Amino acid sequence: MDFLPIKISKSVLDNGLRVITIPMEGRRSATIGVWILTGSANEPKEFLGVSHFIEHIVFKGTKNYSARRIVAEIERKGGSIDAYTAKEETCYHSIMLYDDIDIALKILGEIVCKPAIREEDIELERQVILSEMNEVWDDPGALAQDIFPLLLFGDSPLGRPIFGSFKTVKQITREQMLLFREKHYLAKNIIIGASGMIDNKQFIEEIEKYFNLSSTELPPRKMAFSSDYDGKIIIIPYPAQQVHFFLGTRTFPYSSELRYPLALLDIILGQSSASRLFQKIREEMGLAYVVQSFSEFYQQTGFWAIYAGAAPKHIEKLIVETMKQLKKIANEGISDDELDDAKNYLRGRLLLSAENPWNVLSRAIESEFHLGKFVPFEQTVKKLMMITPEQIKNLAQQLFILENMVAMALGEVDEKMIPDVGLQIETKSIAEIFPDNLGNEIKSNSDYLA
Repeated sequence: MDFLPIKISKSVLDNGLRVITIPMEGRRSATIGVWILTGSANEPKEFLGVSHFIEHIVFKGTKNYSARRIVAEIERKGGSIDAYTAKEETCYHSIMLYDDIDIALKILGEIVCKPAIREEDIELERQVILSEMNEVWDDPGALAQDIFPLLLFGDSPLGRPIFGSFKTVKQITREQMLLFREKHYLAKNIIIGASGMIDNKQFIEEIEKYFNLSSTELPPRKMAFSSDYDGKIIIIPYPAQQVHFFLGTRTFPYSSELRYPLALLDIILGQSSASRLFQKIREEMGLAYVVQSFSEFYQQTGFWAIYAGAAPKHIEKLIVETMKQLKKIANEGISDDELDDAKNYLRGRLLLSAENPWNVLSRAIESEFHLGKFVPFEQTVKKLMMITPEQIKNLAQQLFILENMVAMALGEVDEKMIPDVGLQIETKSIAEIFPDNLGNEIKSNSDYLA
């Protein structure tokens, strides 16, 4: 089975704003997204969390729309509107029937270009965000996900949490929000895309009508990062039913061709139910319900990691077996059959994702952001099919170097429970990992530090 042909159009407006449209036959709706190519990694240290705060506050009202009217206009047509903030992007997106695209674009234009950002709304939404952050602290698994990047990238833009800290969120001002928007919500820093039932010419005309943005140049991005935790397993005592274990290493940016063998290595090791880690740790040994690997890419770097949640009594065996599987693939490599299975799995996943308008659109935006062009599904599959077992082995040897790896165990755990696998073992409190300006001022785990 071949991929259905994808006709992608890219236009650059006079102010520098990029527009990408992907018509998909057989649809009656359009998926629309406005990507601001700025996220938590672009924030000044003194007001961390401002990107996420802005994402919230724009839905409280605009120059022409109340908070209620923003959602009512969309939902009364059966559509939806939402947003998210990531390390290097903030996205506002909507799904609407084709006949109502104009409504979606008008409202997206309002929240991106004309938010009210009123003082009274800021104080109300501040409490909502603090409540959202407290939910993370009440969920050890979610908390572990927030802490692990701090160990990988240190107190750097990529390491800091997307939410910011309790200290900074309590102090963010309206003036800081306006200043941040002025510097980052620029036409040349925005990509607007749509997939599904879409007419490119009409779509561009409506964008020109609703998105009046500055054409100011964005300064070059510079990102430095370093970690004091390389070559270590960091134990974080915390009240939890499970021990949340992460093991990872920094890799390379999305632009690297190594992302192709990494995708296959990821599937072979831990991304699928047929993977080595899943079959060994869950199916054969029964040590964990969840064990998986994953990767993230940024403009200047990336990381690959394993996550597993296990009962404290199983954590020693889990760590030993995980390290054993990494050494085995680095030393012995993989078979041709194993690689073929991974290629077929990934090809099938790509075929399935090509059926979904959101997946097609977000993939196109990711390619545009990192590469400045769209990489067709067929080209991706072709490159994947060319990967050899030797390339997988070489990549594993490059990544699985102990002195470059970082591990974390958060839960009811102490140093006596951690095996010697060649990584230095240290116990830290969350307050030590989060510097003062990042620390949780509402709750501390110092009482649980052995």
